[in-house]
Amino acid sequence: MLKREKERIKQLVAEFDNVRKELDQEIRRYESEKRRMVERIQKLENSKVQSEKLKQKIRQWNALDQMLQGESSSGQDRSSGSASPVPQMPPRSASYPILTITSTDSEENEPPSNHESLMRTHSTADPETLKVKNAYLVKKNAELTEQMAQLKLSVEDSIKRTVSKVSQKSSSCRSELSPGFSDLATDLNQVRLDLETLLTQIEEKPENVEKSQHVVQWQMDKNTDDFEADRKRLEKALERSREERTSLTTDLDRVTSELHAAWRELELFRNEPREEATLYNEDYRMQRSRSVVEMTPVSVNGEEHQKWKEKAGVMFRELNRLRKQFAEADVERRDLRAEVKILKGEVEMVKAQAGFARSKKGFLSAERSSATPMSSRHRRDSSGTYATARMSMFSLHDLPSTSEPDLTRNLLSNTDLMSNSWHERAAYAEELVAEADRRQMNLEAELNVVKEAFRKQLTTLRLEKKGLEDKVKELEETSAVGKKKVTYNDELVEDRKAAILRKENELYEKKIRDLEEERQEMYLVMFKKGQQAAQHDLMEDKMVDQLTEDRIVLRFLHDAFYYYLLNKGDSREHLQAMMTMLNFTSSQKDEVYRHRRGSSHH
Repeated sequence: MLKREKERIKQLVAEFDNVRKELDQEIRRYESEKRRMVERIQKLENSKVQSEKLKQKIRQWNALDQMLQGESSSGQDRSSGSASPVPQMPPRSASYPILTITSTDSEENEPPSNHESLMRTHSTADPETLKVKNAYLVKKNAELTEQMAQLKLSVEDSIKRTVSKVSQKSSSCRSELSPGFSDLATDLNQVRLDLETLLTQIEEKPENVEKSQHVVQWQMDKNTDDFEADRKRLEKALERSREERTSLTTDLDRVTSELHAAWRELELFRNEPREEATLYNEDYRMQRSRSVVEMTPVSVNGEEHQKWKEKAGVMFRELNRLRKQFAEADVERRDLRAEVKILKGEVEMVKAQAGFARSKKGFLSAERSSATPMSSRHRRDSSGTYATARMSMFSLHDLPSTSEPDLTRNLLSNTDLMSNSWHERAAYAEELVAEADRRQMNLEAELNVVKEAFRKQLTTLRLEKKGLEDKVKELEETSAVGKKKVTYNDELVEDRKAAILRKENELYEKKIRDLEEERQEMYLVMFKKGQQAAQHDLMEDKMVDQLTEDRIVLRFLHDAFYYYLLNKGDSREHLQAMMTMLNFTSSQKDEVYRHRRGSSHH
């Protein structure tokens, strides 16, 4: 009887071990499937966000297309009204090169503008390609959802299969076992139901709904900010494109003028005979045969050789023309420097004459009453010198040469010869002095007018400078306010991100705690059911010794210690199960945890 009971207990323990192993395998499989499902859910969310971004970009590009089409149509109307007709060039012969300016040359010479880069990105990001990408992402999303549903069905089938096996084994042994041991099947069914509810909770994810609402709100705020920034950036780009368009029109006019000049030069070159042709016409001789020098055929293409030869001729003629122009400009520069030096000398001489005339003015007024012919002649000479100085001051713009005769001096000498009376000479000298005074007064009036205009211009410049300083201050204040707003918005975004991350961490911690509690409860249920299964027949017959329970406890301790050493990730659960089997008190458990925590820190 005892042997039979022992064999039955051993059989039950073996079946329980098999069930436990199958449950462990199913739990591992469930965890792996759960990780895969979480990863795929994240991929689906990322693909959805990308598709939303692509849709938003498509809408933005459509709006930008409409804006640019309207701008281009208005620009074409303006250009058609203001464009000047380009003269028709005469036809060229095939033997002469044609000077052409291609768009690649202009693009190499000029850096790409913001408008061109914007159009290039617009041409690369075609709405058709974006729609194709969006359709592909939608298709991928549907495939991933189907795969997730298939995984869910496979997990549920595996759970049902294991539970059915356990229920069959328990039903086969139910006739031999007592009615108390049949509770194991119901407990396993309860575990299956708990697992199914856990799966449904993972599918529904009520906490993710709240998270998605926060994410959607944050995304909407971010999208509005991005739209405002893009609008401002596009306005600036349009302003820059208008400025670049005006600069391009000026460059186009300049290039067309240069093209016409080159065309005229080319026509001159075509009409004039080349140096080789003139030499050939003057001295016509037979060319030497090349068969003596080269026995092999010529490997150079004749047309290409002729083309490069003509290009080299054009380049050398252009170089000679530039050298000639440079030499002419250098000669002109030297002449201008010499003229500037001469003008500076004349100005200094005129200044010296004017100062000398001022110093002699008092002396002339004192000598008016003298009757000596020599003094009158000296007075006439000094007054003629002063008149010459005053006339040279008026003629600074035309600047006559120093080699011209002094007409005033000759006039005075003629007057000296013609006048016979002293009174006439004195009256003539007074008239000259009065005329010189009038001219000086006119010059002083002009100088005062110039000074007054200079003062007015200086005041206007000061006012403009002050206004510019005020504008600079206003711009600095607006930029500071804008920077503050940007920093405040960045801080708000960071705070929202941190709050979302904290909520996610709390949710994950709650999930982990729930899983740990479920595992602990599962271990306790399994252990209690094992104890009940072991103690049922022992309490029934009163003949099973105490060693049976000890062996069962030892077997469970053996398995728990084995998994404790093998699986380091779940070591806390296995240690807790062992302490529960050995009936540790709560204070002893706390001391063990405290000791383990201190050793891990060290």
